[in-house]
Amino acid sequence: MFTLHCRSLRAVLGRPERDREWVARGLPDDDYHIENAIMVEEALRFPLMIDPQGQARRWLRSAFRDSNIKTTMLSDASFEATISSGIVRGHPVLLENMDEHMDAIHSGGSSSGGTGSAKDGEQNEETEEKDIFESVSEIASHTQMSSHGTERVLTLPPELEPILLHQLDRNHRNRMHWGDKILECNDGFKLFLATKRANPHFPPGVVALVTVLDFSMTPAGLEHVLLSDIVRRERSDLEDKSGHVRLGLATCGVRLENLEREILRVMAASEGNLLEDENAINTLKSSQEERDEVLDAQASLEEEMIKLEQQRKPYRGLAAAVSPTFFLLQDMARIRSIYQYSLPLFMEWFGQAIRESQHTDKIARRVSLILQEWTRVLLDNATASFFERDENVFVMRVAMVWAAKREVEEGSGSSSSKKGKDKKKDKDKKKDKDKKKEVAMASAAAAAAKGKSKNKDQGKNKKSKASNHDDDVHSLGRSIRAKCKAMEKSLATDPNNASIEMPEVYKSISEKPQDWNNFWNGKTRACPIKGLSPFNRLLAIRLFGGEERLPDAVLEFCRLELGADAIQPRTIDLKDVLRSSNCATPIVLFAEPGSSIDITPLARAHRKKVRSEVRMVREK
Repeated sequence: MFTLHCRSLRAVLGRPERDREWVARGLPDDDYHIENAIMVEEALRFPLMIDPQGQARRWLRSAFRDSNIKTTMLSDASFEATISSGIVRGHPVLLENMDEHMDAIHSGGSSSGGTGSAKDGEQNEETEEKDIFESVSEIASHTQMSSHGTERVLTLPPELEPILLHQLDRNHRNRMHWGDKILECNDGFKLFLATKRANPHFPPGVVALVTVLDFSMTPAGLEHVLLSDIVRRERSDLEDKSGHVRLGLATCGVRLENLEREILRVMAASEGNLLEDENAINTLKSSQEERDEVLDAQASLEEEMIKLEQQRKPYRGLAAAVSPTFFLLQDMARIRSIYQYSLPLFMEWFGQAIRESQHTDKIARRVSLILQEWTRVLLDNATASFFERDENVFVMRVAMVWAAKREVEEGSGSSSSKKGKDKKKDKDKKKDKDKKKEVAMASAAAAAAKGKSKNKDQGKNKKSKASNHDDDVHSLGRSIRAKCKAMEKSLATDPNNASIEMPEVYKSISEKPQDWNNFWNGKTRACPIKGLSPFNRLLAIRLFGGEERLPDAVLEFCRLELGADAIQPRTIDLKDVLRSSNCATPIVLFAEPGSSIDITPLARAHRKKVRSEVRMVREK
C-alpha cells in the first residue's frame, strides 16, 4: 500500500527569503496569501485576483516598484497606451476595477461562483456554516435571510484575449498582433487583473484565460495585520526593527542564492582539472568565505527575530480576539445586503479604540483596556447601521467570541500551570537523586565533551524553535476561532439530541424537575447546576427550555460577557457622525415615513458644506 504525504504549496515551492520579502512588502503573513503570491509568481497564465480589501494591490505596487509597475483601468483614456508600453518596454501592468466590465444575469443562470475550482468538501462545509449561521440568527432574533434576484457576471474584455492567451506571431515569436498594432514583446512584461468584488461570478471561459486567485482577507492574515498595527502604535521602534530584520533576512537569502549560482557557474566554466585552475580555486574560496559570513549574519538575524516576536507576544491575544469580529460584520450581509463594511473602516475603528483607551505602563493592563474600549467602539459604530431587530444577532456573536477567548486563555493557563508543577516535581526528584549520589568529579576531557554535546543540543533547540515559530504565531487565533465554531454548532443542535449534547443537565432535570421549572419560568435566576458558564446556561435554555425564555437568556448572556452597556438601547448623535465624516465618506440616514432629517444647519455650525439628496427606499 502507498501512503501519500500531501505537502502544502508553500512547503514545495516556497522560499523563506522570498516569503519574508513579500511580508515586508505588505503581504499578510499566512500560508493562504503566501501560496497565492507563489501562484502569481510561478503560474504561466496571468492572474485575476479577487481583492475586496485591497491588500493584493498594495503588495503588487510595493513588490514591483523597482520594475516600474503601471496602474490603469478599463475606463482610462490611456488604457491601450499603458498596455502597449508594458508589452514593449517590459514593465508590469496592474489592471484594476475589472468590475466595470460586468453583465447582469438572473440568479440561477449558468455561472460559476468564486474561483470555479471549489471542491465538494469545501462546498459542503460552506453549506454547513450557512445553516449554522441561520440557526444562530434565529436564536438571537427571528430574522429571514436576504435573497437577491439578480447577480452580476464578471467577463473579460475580448480585446485582452491575445495578451492573455500569449498569441505571438508564427513567423516572429517575439511579436504580437494587438488590435491594429504589431508590438515587440519583452519577456519582463506581466499583467495583473484585479476585482474588488468579494464573490464574483465568472462564465466558464474565464478560467481558461487567467489564473483566478482569491486574495480575500483570512482570519490569520487579518490577525497579522492587526498585530502589526497595534505594535506600530504602541511600540513603533519594535515594529520598525522587525521590518528591518525581515528585509535583512530576505537580503541574506538572495545573497546565498547568488553565491550558489556563482559557484555552479565557475565549476561549469572550468576546463580540464578543476584543482589546477587557480582562478577557479580562488573564486570558490572567496565565495565560501562570503557564504560563511552570510550564514552567520542570517543566524544572528533569526535569533533577533525570535526575540522581537517574544516582545510582540503580549499583544497577540488582542489581535486574535479582534480579528474574528471583522468577519462577523461581513456575515451580517447574509441578513441584509446593505450591511457592507470595508477593511479600512474596520482598521479606523480599531485605531480609534487604541487612541481613546486609557494609557498605562503595564502591557497586560493596557491590552485589557484596549479590548474594553474596542467592545464599546465596535458596538456603537456597527449597531448604528443595523435595524433594531438585527442588533441582537451581532451582539450575541461578539459575546461568543469574547467567551471563546476567555475559555481558551483559561485552558492554556491551567495547562501551563500544570506543566510548571510537573517541572517542579521533576526538579525536586533530581535534587534528591543528586544528594544521594557520591560521584567523583569528571575529568577535564569528559567535561569538555559534555560541553560540546550541550552546545549541540542548544543549537538543535534553536533550530526547532525557529521551525515551529510560524505555527506558534497563530495558535491562539486558531483556538479562538475553533471554539467559536464549536459554540455556534452547539447552538444549532436539534433539541431532540439535547440529552447527548448536555448529559449532565439532562440528568439534573430528571433529579430536580421543580428547580428547573422555576429556572425556565424565570422565577429564579439561580441555575440548579452550579458552575455552568454563561454560554452553557444559554445552551441549556435553548435545548431544554421554552422559546419564550430564550430572548431574555440571550440578553443575559451578552450582559455577562460584554457588560451591561452592551445591551442598552443606543442613540445616535449627529454631531459625532458629522465629526467622523469627511469628503470621501457619505452619510446615509434612514428615516421613517413622515419624518424628515436635515443636517444642513448642524453642518453649517461645524463649518462643513453638505449636499443632501433624498430618496425613497422601501424595505423588502
